[in-house]
Amino acid sequence: YNEVVHRRHALLPDIQNSNKWRILLKAIQEEVMSTPGLRLPGCLDLVLKHLAFAKQRMDSVADPLAKVCLMLMPIALLLALVGSDERHTKSQRERAREILSKMQPKFLHAMAVSADWGLICINFLRLFDASDHDISKSQDELEGFKETVRCLFVNGGVFHSLPPPTSASGDADDANVSFITDRVRRQTLKKSVFRCGGQQVVAWGPLKEDDLRELALSTRTAAAVMLQRLDADFSGLRKHFSCSVSYTHLTLPTTP
Repeated sequence: YNEVVHRRHALLPDIQNSNKWRILLKAIQEEVMSTPGLRLPGCLDLVLKHLAFAKQRMDSVADPLAKVCLMLMPIALLLALVGSDERHTKSQRERAREILSKMQPKFLHAMAVSADWGLICINFLRLFDASDHDISKSQDELEGFKETVRCLFVNGGVFHSLPPPTSASGDADDANVSFITDRVRRQTLKKSVFRCGGQQVVAWGPLKEDDLRELALSTRTAAAVMLQRLDADFSGLRKHFSCSVSYTHLTLPTTP
């Protein structure tokens, strides 16, 4: 979070606040998409013009963070370019080389899990971000969200690929649906070497089993704490005035 979002001159703020960086990133994306050898499996299929967000809003980071995860090659090339360009200040070149060197498997997978976590939580929060939310639906919505969190983050489902769609009538785009974490896994299966100034930086590569276990354990712990907090926050009147859909169906007597 500090390296990508929070600290001064973190990756996202630097891209957002620099018109030159945005233009460079757009041009690099176009070059990558027109060069099959540079395209990574699971990467973004279109060119993004910006990664705008407002850090003070807790729900604004998930979307640009997910976009970063889908464009690892363009961003790595941007950092390598900045780190090699003598026209930039020494501090800028060093920051670019530093963040590029941090783009290792564990770092990138943690970023992807964070993006998946944020997107799923925002989807739940948006249900209540309305003036006319039906309080009677709260319990079912909460249980659905909790089950999603248990499946993905407690049981580790986010680290697995989604099964192919089984419905013949499903949307054609369903075959491309996957978690951000799975897309990062596919993009980082093979190591890449970038020349950054006078250095060669080896980025990403397959995630080690030990790193996967550590990341899964940290995610499981955080998810368990969040579920406990949800049970506490949704107690009281919100729970008393809610009802389950399975108990709201009425069977009317047949008129003779």
